[in-house]
Amino acid sequence: MKLAWKRIAWGVAGLAAGALLVRSFRAQPILVDAAEVRRDLLRVTVDDDGRTRVRERYTVSAPIDGRLLRSPLRAGDRVVAGETVVAEFAPRASDLLDPRGRAEAEARERRASAALEEARARQTSAEAELEFAAAELERIEPLVRDGVQSADALDRAHRDRRTAEAAVRAARFSVQVARYELELARATL
Repeated sequence: MKLAWKRIAWGVAGLAAGALLVRSFRAQPILVDAAEVRRDLLRVTVDDDGRTRVRERYTVSAPIDGRLLRSPLRAGDRVVAGETVVAEFAPRASDLLDPRGRAEAEARERRASAALEEARARQTSAEAELEFAAAELERIEPLVRDGVQSADALDRAHRDRRTAEAAVRAARFSVQVARYELELARATL
């Protein structure tokens, strides 16, 4: 009985070894791309980095993203400053916003809108401070002429008015900046 189990165990081990050998020597399938065959125009493009042999190098840049097109010039062509077009760019199509990008853009728009409202409130506050400083200066000037207030109080009132005027100008610029940021956020959408 022990001998039969030994033979069965050896037989199973031999079959497993044989199966491994057959599998290891069997040809592996090759992945291929399959497509429908049809008549059409053949378009061949080369998109790669090139190497130039120009001795004098110039930087060509564009304010937009895009692709640099082939130069219309050939070796030996005459170049006139301000007339000859050396490089042309094909602009890149704008990217579509995915759901996450759209949510971020909408949040940026809401933030810019809130910043604009905050800047307007600061401008209103600065204008009120300017009105108060101007009224204070008008009250102090006759008192200084009559000798009731010191010249130091008049100097402080002038300083407060100039500071309030500067704060109003700064607040107006803040409103402009906030308005431009809101326009930028809306342009993204």
